[in-house]
Amino acid sequence: MRLTADQIEMRLRGQGITRFQDLKIATIEPNGLLGYELKEDAKPVTVGELKKILNSYGLQQQDSNQKSTESKNQDNQQDIFTEINSSKDQGHADYLQ
Repeated sequence: MRLTADQIEMRLRGQGITRFQDLKIATIEPNGLLGYELKEDAKPVTVGELKKILNSYGLQQQDSNQKSTESKNQDNQQDIFTEINSSKDQGHADYLQ
């Protein structure tokens, strides 16, 4: 395809890869897109893997605390809409509705 090293680096950076050393293999697909596989140590951690790590260190408690905080935030958002809906019943001026 006659790509220069700079052009290949540009395509890699577009995929979020900053170092050649992180690549296990890279190919240019028939459609012209870059295909690649990262080395094991350069792969990002998935949410599932992170949960397993946290569980192994007994840090699952923090995750449940975060969920309760998120649910409280959602409740607060619902309260805003409830307040708006109830204010319509109070007879505000037409231009405010």
